[in-house]
Amino acid sequence: MSMPEFKEVQHFPSPSDDLKKLTLFKWERLLFTLLKDDLDASVFLNDMLERLHWLPLEEFIFRPELSKDYYVKAHWALYCENYLEGFHIPFVHAGLNTVIDYSEYKTELFGYSSLQLGIAKGEEDCFDLPPSSKDHGNKKAAYYFWVFPNMMFNFYPWGLSVNLVQPIAIDKTKVSFFTYIWKKEKHNRGAGSDLDKVEMEDEEIVQSVQKGIRSRFYQHGRYLLPVSKAHIIFTGLFQNLCNNMSAPQLQRKLGLWACVSMVIGSVIGSSIFMKPATMAAQLGSPLLLLVVWVVAGIISIFGGMINAEIGAMIPETGGQYTYFRYMYGNSLLIFLAGLHSLLSIAAIASIAFIFAQYTSFFINLPSFSESIERSFILTIPFIGKLFFLQNFGIKVVAILLIVVITFINYISLKAGSAIQVFFTALKIAALAFLIFSIFFSGKGSFNNFSIVSSDIDFSSISVLLVLLRLHLVP
Repeated sequence: MSMPEFKEVQHFPSPSDDLKKLTLFKWERLLFTLLKDDLDASVFLNDMLERLHWLPLEEFIFRPELSKDYYVKAHWALYCENYLEGFHIPFVHAGLNTVIDYSEYKTELFGYSSLQLGIAKGEEDCFDLPPSSKDHGNKKAAYYFWVFPNMMFNFYPWGLSVNLVQPIAIDKTKVSFFTYIWKKEKHNRGAGSDLDKVEMEDEEIVQSVQKGIRSRFYQHGRYLLPVSKAHIIFTGLFQNLCNNMSAPQLQRKLGLWACVSMVIGSVIGSSIFMKPATMAAQLGSPLLLLVVWVVAGIISIFGGMINAEIGAMIPETGGQYTYFRYMYGNSLLIFLAGLHSLLSIAAIASIAFIFAQYTSFFINLPSFSESIERSFILTIPFIGKLFFLQNFGIKVVAILLIVVITFINYISLKAGSAIQVFFTALKIAALAFLIFSIFFSGKGSFNNFSIVSSDIDFSSISVLLVLLRLHLVP
């Protein structure tokens, strides 16, 4: 390489002057690349490749005369959203609806892609699936793969139609259809017949939606599960894409053990070592106490499973705040997010206070005399009297703990995660020690479960209060 007049320039050429190297991913005749190197192309395509591993893509022949560009007067994301739901098929695509069984239409979700499965109504125009295929024995008429953000791979018994969605303007999109023929004798039959007509029907509905969302009365649509599962994935990934274009991306610095420790730490709170005594005093029965723990455990499992599913469907930062925004819109967002924040703050304060109480068992913390403790009283209706100077040393330790932990997490996320792992390990070790000590002490007896206090209160309010105490204080 040479550059006239640049002979005297120091450090030229340097690596920064080289052409950008792009990674290349090859799937038989198809080549893919990424402009950013933070993710590998296999992350986007592997689910499709594994599902169709039996398909001889090397036999697919590109047919430029059957390929075509379409120009849609709508935002590109609207075009993708229309593709991602099959709900409109019986209403928009009358011809397609005659060859596929919409009642058997299925959608499967992956990390950066989704699959819609079209099942044929008859025995003809289906894939001849080998035994190694996951779908062997089913009448598959079409595989509709969407790959984030703007690629569709439509596999039919006759071959493949690749759709590339390219934004031109905020209300104009170019959609390129690339046709690859595999079995010429099956072309234009079944679910893959008359694709031009299907495209015209899609364009009409998408352009109508584009017109509707420009109305001053439009706010947002509603999701309909399970029809909108792929919509939610697309919306979350699209929102992340927009955020990455306009703001620095959050760095993923928490490892597996730190994340696991955070979950375990939130489930096994420090107060688990102190709540059983208070709960037993309120309920007065060991059996009823066990029932409360079992019921609370079932509720916790349901809550955890719901959050896990929502987290997978909405892969965005923001936690509960983001979930509330998608579920309830802006009308209830402030109230629900505020309530969640209030409960989280109360949980943090209670954990710190219990830690400080344990500390007072080993260290003699300073305190005021009883007369001074009761000299400053705040009475709150429906709650009672608060003595701010009571347990002064314990409260100071709790406040300092919150300040120190907050400062550590602010300075270094890795240091904060290391502390989380350490304290979670301590809690697990303490629980294991208690469990094994009690089981192998030789002093256990089933008679302990039959002791019932005469003060037992079986009213629903009492049990409800204990359940609330169990859930609101980790």
